[in-house]
Amino acid sequence: MRRNTINDLKGSVTVYQKEIRSLNIALENLDIEKDQLQDKLNACVESMTNMVNLEELQRATSELKKERERSETARNSLIEIESAHEALKRELQFKIDQLRAEVSRLRMTNASLEQEIRELKQNSLQDPGQVPTFISNIGLRPASSDQKDDLKKISGVGPFIEQQLHRLGIFTYDQIASMTHEQAEKINEAIEFFPGRIQRDDWVGQARSLKRD
Repeated sequence: MRRNTINDLKGSVTVYQKEIRSLNIALENLDIEKDQLQDKLNACVESMTNMVNLEELQRATSELKKERERSETARNSLIEIESAHEALKRELQFKIDQLRAEVSRLRMTNASLEQEIRELKQNSLQDPGQVPTFISNIGLRPASSDQKDDLKKISGVGPFIEQQLHRLGIFTYDQIASMTHEQAEKINEAIEFFPGRIQRDDWVGQARSLKRD
């Protein structure tokens, strides 16, 4: 749909450009005719000492005024067309910038998804028997998957992070609520999350609130 809009705008620009060229040619012809009429008027003035033809002079003056009025009208039309042309160019550029931004966003999203897929594949190959070792090493209370809470209710925990926490053996609000600063840092490092994110999002405080609910 955006491509059709851009093509329509390009077509409109082409039409306006053709009209501008036609008006420029018309203006040149009007200028030539104006010069010819001016020459006639000058000739009439020069011959006034021999023969004064007032009626012819008035007709020539009237024609010259009309030609000037037509020329002025044509110039105004040209200005309006040029203004519309510039507006179309700005609109087209805006659409192009929007499309470029959308392509950039989609590329970033695609790169993020590819990284997530790689991490999921890597995690699926890890030995589940290492989980209890990690929990015991950092001194966190163990829990089973049967006791698991919906960790996605914690702000900052999405489906992928929840899966990473499950992989480490973290299933409950109680486990997260009891985490120390040092334990949070080790978990943050283990799930390869943004450094300090657990503390900044206050997972511990959120988990305590969810426990009370």
